[in-house]
Amino acid sequence: MHAVLLAGFLLVGPVFAEEAAADDMAVERGEALSRQVCALCHLVNGSRAGASDAVPTFHAIANQPDMTEARIRGFIYAPHPQMPTLQLPENEIDDIVAYIESLRD
Repeated sequence: MHAVLLAGFLLVGPVFAEEAAADDMAVERGEALSRQVCALCHLVNGSRAGASDAVPTFHAIANQPDMTEARIRGFIYAPHPQMPTLQLPENEIDDIVAYIESLRD
């Protein structure tokens, strides 16, 4: 029985490692893209660039209790009045969402 469980783990283990590596790459891409697209208004990873004190940091956004992945995505797709409309491909939005979610405490 234990041999079967171990064999199953050995087969699945690399899949989890690949998914973790892909997630890490998405976060890195999302951070880089956020520095280019979002840092004019938002504090992105400690870089103030042109960030406004009146605009929430990505860390603050990520840690709002009601901020789900869907809400983050919704703000990007249908921004609030002060936020410019962003026309980004789906994969770039995925990366930005992954980056913001990585900032949760």
